[in-house]
Amino acid sequence: MSKSFDKYQKRRLRSSYFSVVLSISLVLFMVGFLGLVLLKSTSIANRVKEKTAMTLFLKDNVTKKNIDDLKASLDKNGDVTGWLHRTAFPSINSTFMPGANYAAGWEIGQGMNNNPFEIANTRYENAKAEPYVRIGWLRSVYSIFHSFSTNCFMDELAVQRGVDPLQNQLEMIGADRILPFDESFEFKTSRLKNVLTRAAKNAGWGKKLPKGHGMGLAVQYSFYSYIAQVIEVSVIDNKLKVHNINTCIDCGLSLIHI
Repeated sequence: MSKSFDKYQKRRLRSSYFSVVLSISLVLFMVGFLGLVLLKSTSIANRVKEKTAMTLFLKDNVTKKNIDDLKASLDKNGDVTGWLHRTAFPSINSTFMPGANYAAGWEIGQGMNNNPFEIANTRYENAKAEPYVRIGWLRSVYSIFHSFSTNCFMDELAVQRGVDPLQNQLEMIGADRILPFDESFEFKTSRLKNVLTRAAKNAGWGKKLPKGHGMGLAVQYSFYSYIAQVIEVSVIDNKLKVHNINTCIDCGLSLIHI
């Protein structure tokens, strides 16, 4: 009986020894592998980027009017009397509700029908846009492309009116007032104009620039914050270079109760 027990114990010891050695070997291998990955993380990341392929399929009949279309009317004095903004984009609601092919009210309220311009006649339209893939949010959501299209159009209006782009923005924002877009938060045009003029001042708007240099500006109200940017760029030998970016943000005060 004792001999059988001794043999059993020896087998258990051999089995335990083998398990311990294997476990320690695996742990050391994983530690060494992770250390190697950390040391070579930059080269690995670059190689992954080089080997990653992306395929993008676009409809042949897509035009710029499938995204944003803006029009304005001017009177004989060059003042803007009418504003039309059409937009089309897949709604995030389509992710949760099949067949939601039009934007919800709160979606077009992000940079489209809550623009700050003092214009007598305005019209906002949303076209059908079926989602072809499952979509998700970017951080400022719909303010991204609404702001881009609106500010680009404002530059076109400045050229058409024959006025400075900064002057054009300030004139169209108009008098200081509180806009009734949200009952919970006040949208004050004075704060919007303040970030715009501050960013322009910091950038030296209107100063003489070297040959091939130019400045552009944009202003937007998004998620209860006011933001303006002035960017100086150059185009020399058909090469675009960004030299300076001046940003001014008014996000209000944060009160923390402890």
